[in-house]
Amino acid sequence: MSVLSLNCRGLGNPNAVDGLRDLIRREAPSLVFLSETKLSSVEFGRIKCRLGDFEGLAVDSMGRSGGVTLLWKKEIEVELRTMSVHHIDVLIKGGLGDDQWRLTGFYGWPEVHNRHLSWKLLSELATQTQLPWVCLGDFNEILYLSEKLGGNDRADWQMSNFRECVDLCGFRDVPFSGYEYTYDNGREEDNNVQCRLDRALVTDEWFGCFPSAHLLHLDREWSDHAPIKLNLCKGRSRSELGDKPLRFEQIWTNDDECEGVIGGAWIGGATLESKIGMCAENLKTWSDDKFGAVFRELKRKRKKLKNLNKGGLTSSQLERRRTLINDIAGLVQHEEVYWKQRMRVLWLSEGDKNTKFFHQRASGRKRRNTISYLMDDQEVVHSGDEACGKVAVDYFRQMFETSNPPLVERALAELEPRVTEAMNHGLRATYSADEVQVVLSQMHPIKAPGPDVYKLVSKVLANKLKVFLDSIISVNQSAFTPERLITDNILVAFEVFHYMKNLNKAEGFMAMKLDMSKAYDRIEWCFLEAILEKLGFDALWRRNVMDCVTTEADTIQEALDLYELSSGQKVNFDKTTISFSKGVPNGVRSELSNMLGVRMVDVHDRYLGLPTTVGRSKKVITKGVKEKLWKKLQGWKGMVLSKAGREVMIKAVAQSLPTYAMSVFKFLSSFCDEIRSMVSQFWWGQKQGERRVHWVAWRKMCLSKEDGGLGFRDFKLFNWSLLGKQAWRLMTNRGSLLEQVLRARYYPGSCFLEAERGSSPSYTWRGLWEAKWVVRRGMRWRVGNGESVKVWKDPWIPGTQSRRIISPRGKGAEYTFECADAEDRVCWELESDGKYSVRSAYRALFMDDWRRMEVSSSNPSSLWKQIWKLNVLPRVKVFAWRACHEALPTRKGLSKRVAGYDAVCGVCHCEDESVIHAVRECKLARAIWCESRFEHMLSWQCCSLVDWWDRGFKELDSEGMEEFITLCWAVWGARNKAVMEGLTSDPTSTVKYATTVCNELRQEGVKGSRGSSGGGAEWAVEWSKPEEGWYKVNVDAGLLGEVGSGMGAVIRDDEGGVVSCAVRQGCEKWATNVAEAKAVLFGMELCAELGMQRVVVESDCLGVIQALRREASGCSEFWLVVEDIMAFCSNFLNVVWSFVKRSGNKVAHDLAHLQPWNFGTRKWDAEFPCSVLNIAAADIMN
Repeated sequence: MSVLSLNCRGLGNPNAVDGLRDLIRREAPSLVFLSETKLSSVEFGRIKCRLGDFEGLAVDSMGRSGGVTLLWKKEIEVELRTMSVHHIDVLIKGGLGDDQWRLTGFYGWPEVHNRHLSWKLLSELATQTQLPWVCLGDFNEILYLSEKLGGNDRADWQMSNFRECVDLCGFRDVPFSGYEYTYDNGREEDNNVQCRLDRALVTDEWFGCFPSAHLLHLDREWSDHAPIKLNLCKGRSRSELGDKPLRFEQIWTNDDECEGVIGGAWIGGATLESKIGMCAENLKTWSDDKFGAVFRELKRKRKKLKNLNKGGLTSSQLERRRTLINDIAGLVQHEEVYWKQRMRVLWLSEGDKNTKFFHQRASGRKRRNTISYLMDDQEVVHSGDEACGKVAVDYFRQMFETSNPPLVERALAELEPRVTEAMNHGLRATYSADEVQVVLSQMHPIKAPGPDVYKLVSKVLANKLKVFLDSIISVNQSAFTPERLITDNILVAFEVFHYMKNLNKAEGFMAMKLDMSKAYDRIEWCFLEAILEKLGFDALWRRNVMDCVTTEADTIQEALDLYELSSGQKVNFDKTTISFSKGVPNGVRSELSNMLGVRMVDVHDRYLGLPTTVGRSKKVITKGVKEKLWKKLQGWKGMVLSKAGREVMIKAVAQSLPTYAMSVFKFLSSFCDEIRSMVSQFWWGQKQGERRVHWVAWRKMCLSKEDGGLGFRDFKLFNWSLLGKQAWRLMTNRGSLLEQVLRARYYPGSCFLEAERGSSPSYTWRGLWEAKWVVRRGMRWRVGNGESVKVWKDPWIPGTQSRRIISPRGKGAEYTFECADAEDRVCWELESDGKYSVRSAYRALFMDDWRRMEVSSSNPSSLWKQIWKLNVLPRVKVFAWRACHEALPTRKGLSKRVAGYDAVCGVCHCEDESVIHAVRECKLARAIWCESRFEHMLSWQCCSLVDWWDRGFKELDSEGMEEFITLCWAVWGARNKAVMEGLTSDPTSTVKYATTVCNELRQEGVKGSRGSSGGGAEWAVEWSKPEEGWYKVNVDAGLLGEVGSGMGAVIRDDEGGVVSCAVRQGCEKWATNVAEAKAVLFGMELCAELGMQRVVVESDCLGVIQALRREASGCSEFWLVVEDIMAFCSNFLNVVWSFVKRSGNKVAHDLAHLQPWNFGTRKWDAEFPCSVLNIAAADIMN
């Protein structure tokens, strides 16, 4: 079944009628919608018989403009709803059995000043029925600028009105194939304009009925519009697709039998290959038997439950009903996990039953991944599995064939070795269990490492190489290297093009933008291996890397003629462009362009996805961002998601979309407001043809959850935080390519913080320069040798708001610093490692802005923390958040926002319906509470819901509070059924439902914790002996308020005997992590004095141990001590870092707090304190 739509631009011409008849004959549509027939209904009736055996409706044209017609095959049942000169709206029975669906043929007003009438008509149609709906035709408008080619840009308000209408109607755009633009004005060259004016819009319900539907843009012939054809075909059956391959199913891990099936298969096989084969076979058989009929079984049990619910039940029937409900709950859980795994959305967690959403996403993914046809290198289109398979095989065979490059040695002649022997030693080191564990933790828990564990091996190699990459890769490469960002390339390119644009000298410059043809897939293995050898990589490392790339065929990229011959890369000269500054004569430009064989352009449009120049209008920056965001929001159609699901979507996807561009450009405030409005509308949602109330201000929703918000972003401040990161890197990454370019251009004789804005600055530099205030918000000097710090001018004092001495009274203060040979460094006060983070900067800016507004949450932060910590469904938490903000759609709340709305409760009709009334005071609510174990809570005297819940948290345990809040949610649900559907819920059933929801969630939590593997490390809780020939030094630090700090260390041998112990106590008041790190250094110094070579250093401070294991670096005082520790390791043959909980570190803890408190160092090598011996003896006994 298919629907054809065409703006035929008049059918008075016999040639046009013949063309239409030929089109219908070729495409054989079931329905045809025609606009701009320019005929009366009588005139159209005369030509209808020439088009085929159709029934039809026609609306007269207005003179020689307009006129719409709908034709359909006689076997299709069509029921007319409404029609006008701009639409025909019908109900159709066909394609869905006996069920109806809705079709609207639409022709939008062509005049811009009347375009609002199009959206008004569509909005009115949207409110008339909730049937599955498709609307197609010529809308005479585009959704975003990318749908227009040539001519002036469309006014943003025109497209915005159309998008708003699409959202309001609950539409989504049907994906299409064919040429993008459906309208062509037929003019030549610069006067040519093409647009996508014709489209099909559908609701989610319609797409659910026709999941395989797709739109075709057919070839344009006699009309200036192209015909569009909507195919409603179903997908191929499972039998047509062949046997389904065995794949891992996440639902297996939730079943206790799975481990037994795998274990039994593993015991039976003789070889590894046979064990794997038998395991796969047994899992497939078991899975088919256990889960193969989940959907059929769910449907059957729901039907049984429906029959049981029809009348009064006996005790045996009630028991059967309870069993059915439990069985259905388990099957629903399997169904949810099944669809969630197939939709491949990794950012949405389980627990908030969104099976419908998961199913829609999985269906959409399947539809996107379906290959209908492939085009070979001769541009011949092939369809069918066998033909497409041959095209694919030929393509990849050609891609991976070597071209035997002849000039590899010549291309690499100037390459200098950069890999030192120390680096090779680290790369050659045997893989440790910790390295493998780190890689496994970086992989998604349900993603396999591949049949040959390629993903695992390659990731281990990459992690080893990452440590040295910065020293090997030249400064010109800004991506894929620690402490470098790909946005550096964009900023450098933008600065270069800005300079060329404003250059007025006679001296000329040119810039060439290269486009590599399939750069990632064409690298020659011999060239890659030659580069590795030339750089100095060890033979073992080269072999490991080549084993990875040659078996998996994942590849890299690089540059031009000599490079093309040596590496196998090919420059795509069709896409490569060249531009020139004003000083280059036209003749020279043409000569160079022809000689190089590349296209000449005035300006390179985009580089790495962002514009290369910005003029007075800043819309070029944000054009793509807004379109992508709207497409995402419009495609999700959050109506199938709960508020909790939408919250996760917004945070994980929608808020991250602008991040890339925001890292480079300062966005206009008006644009930030626009995207904030789009995201806000999505979260609050809307019914078809109806807007929803925004109950809480977006600014309040941007507060953290602990402060009463939802943790959404303020886009303006987030933009500043991202620009602040770039500014910070200009301060701290001196010598980077970007820093060198900007310093030479804007501040050659000073530093970034002292730089002036300069004359004729680029737009990117202005944004970075203005972001200096963000950097100053959290920067502080970490004092090393003190040579670079200006005591009276620079911020250097830790723990104070200004970080400066701002009055003479500061002279009497005491500050303790680790004065060492290390240089003074700028650090970020708001992070423990001293490194700038966007997260901490954004939070500081937001809270500063919030305090300036002098607005505070009316509810205590402790209440918010308790609500979000509850083990309840995410949607229940969001309900609780809304209830505390009086943001539930009660009649009293609506009366404040809608003039004349009746505030009296629609259930009891006794008083105004506030949140506390709906959840507690209403007769329906009280009846439910009286059936629960919380009946006594009705007698509590509370004036608001917040007071009631606050007392509940004080008097109930955690499980009781979870059931109480869930029951509040269930009461609200019962209220909604009563008001919206006129259904009265049984109080006992409502209480049981809430209890069941809580019990199910707890059971799922137990299953999840039982089935998790490697999710969290198990830390030692007791002291243990070191290996033979090793010594273990346990260390700890103690802080005694205003007195000072102490450090304790005890060394024990492989028998557990105490060899030495020491304590150092002083008046310094260190930060906790600094004190713990100093304790580690103190213990190692004690070991070095005794000449020990193999040492296990054990502490109960996890942060210190992890920092030492990672060999990470930072800027704060803590990292200064860590650097000293790492340098001190050279005094030993082997050092192992170990973490133990406080219970296994009692001796060092006792020493750190040893009394009496004496400043200085005390050490014992023979007669040890009694407390030390007693605790050490207990450790050995344990």
